[in-house]
Amino acid sequence: MLIRCDKPFGVRSAIDRVLERLKGKHWMYSGSSKLLDVIKMCEDCRVAFAAEENFEPYGMPSQTVRTTDDYLCERGSTEG
Repeated sequence: MLIRCDKPFGVRSAIDRVLERLKGKHWMYSGSSKLLDVIKMCEDCRVAFAAEENFEPYGMPSQTVRTTDDYLCERGSTEG
């Protein structure tokens, strides 16, 4: 499966299985088919893509820090 170059690196059926498991189910690959294309790239093209697009594969979306006061406010309680 070629995306950027002619270098083969994997079996198409295996790549398709991985894509099917991740598509729409993993936070890192949601929202853009361009990110799914990374899986289809050889290791050299993957690195080039990451550099060109400022792609951070381990950059998880930030989570909001919540305190006890936040939970109490949601319940309508002012105790605490």
